[in-house]
Amino acid sequence: TQVKKGFKFGPELLNSLAEETGSLSRSFGYSFGVFTAIKLKTFENSALLLRTELNFTRFQYYNPSSKRYGVDKNAEGWNGLDYALFDEKVWYNTIELCLLPEFQTQLNEDILLETFLGPSFGIGGKKYTVKQLDNNNFSTDPYDEFGGMGGFTFSPSLNLGFSIYYSFIVFNLEYRYTTFFVPSDKNDFN
Repeated sequence: TQVKKGFKFGPELLNSLAEETGSLSRSFGYSFGVFTAIKLKTFENSALLLRTELNFTRFQYYNPSSKRYGVDKNAEGWNGLDYALFDEKVWYNTIELCLLPEFQTQLNEDILLETFLGPSFGIGGKKYTVKQLDNNNFSTDPYDEFGGMGGFTFSPSLNLGFSIYYSFIVFNLEYRYTTFFVPSDKNDFN
């Protein structure tokens, strides 16, 4: 059994490359942190471990041409629609603690394989950028439900994946389902 320790960094590519951004510039979600493990049970060529991680993670999404209702129909420049159009970018910055039970097996002298499934818990904040696409005015702030330009978030996650270690290099492929407990158009991330 080898307890690996180290730093990790990874971009979130799938949604970041496929999402429509409207008039806003494209950026990527990412995660970086530190990890180690605690031995729980050792077998001849394998072991059960509790992987612990402390990560900073940025989740984000875009809402191009989002409709916001509540326009002032008496204002000069009103275009006759009950809504205004906005391009929106919302991101969550979280610090998270992961406690992931994992199974480790040694394939040969240099290669370790680990599989894991478990929870993580994050706290952080939410921010957003908006760009109005028309000239409609509002009688109230259409982003009141977002809690201002920020807001405290709590985000539990379920993590599933595997890691392959070759000497001091690690390749980690992970699926994560995360939900945020804060008012927003999108609270769940895969």
